[in-house]
Amino acid sequence: MYPFQAHPCRWYVENGQRFPVYFVPKEMIEPHLGLAFPYAKDGPRASVRKDIPARARRWIVKHELYHLRDKKKRWREFRAYSITAFRDPIGFLLFCVHVLRLRLRVQ
Repeated sequence: MYPFQAHPCRWYVENGQRFPVYFVPKEMIEPHLGLAFPYAKDGPRASVRKDIPARARRWIVKHELYHLRDKKKRWREFRAYSITAFRDPIGFLLFCVHVLRLRLRVQ
């Protein structure tokens, strides 16, 4: 069993494919804000921390969904950030502010 399956899940449709996204406590995936598992045995899935502000969390979901659809091997992270930032610039800015707040809180 996938360890995140005990947590709330929402299904998203991207390009005709359905992907589950699990919203998990920060302790499960810390220090990450989201994780994509495109090659999971039971099919592609993603996890996103549920303690993130809603608009930034929506952007992270889009970012992880892009990873699940991306089949190229090179520049994956760059493409995921740039394309999702272009599609949702406000969500990306809120994500950046949240990351900066987390980093400043740690120091």
